[in-house]
Amino acid sequence: MQAGDPPPPADAATVVYSHQVAGHVGQIIVLDDGVLAKQCVQKEVDFYEAVQDAKFTPLRRFLPTYHGHATLSVAGKPSLVVRLENLLAGFTSPSVADVKIGTRLYGSEATDAKRARMEEQARITTSGECGLRICGMKIHDPLTNTITTHTKPYGRSLTPSTLPSGFRTFFTVPSTNTLVNPRVISAIRD
Repeated sequence: MQAGDPPPPADAATVVYSHQVAGHVGQIIVLDDGVLAKQCVQKEVDFYEAVQDAKFTPLRRFLPTYHGHATLSVAGKPSLVVRLENLLAGFTSPSVADVKIGTRLYGSEATDAKRARMEEQARITTSGECGLRICGMKIHDPLTNTITTHTKPYGRSLTPSTLPSGFRTFFTVPSTNTLVNPRVISAIRD
């Protein structure tokens, strides 16, 4: 906060987002209006503001609807958040995958130590060679009504040659080891 800024509001009435499968747990919360608030840095706010420009209309179809940004008090601490559409609202047992896209895993503000750590992380995972890494998955089995979870170590264990099987796992019904009906995948693609 800058001098003269109004104080942040009292702690937001929130619920931790239960469908988060990777990243820092608790950084995504569900607000009273059902919108998600994701704690972030100013650069992320700038990104969402920039893609509102008409020239980025084709990109926006791949993003949750942006509902602005705010400073909320989370656990008694002011936090900058982007307010985003909850794409999973209405689903009771969604399957969710968190996939990191890109070969560079650090921002321009990263310290030399963090940059070195992230360059090594890219080198030893599929991020460096493929530009993709599965960070976590939660797969609902509709036949047994169970959830299979794959965490960060699973994604880090994949190699460029096994990455396709990692994605196949996401589209497989765990109890039968069969692929999800292709019509479902086609509907997702459309």
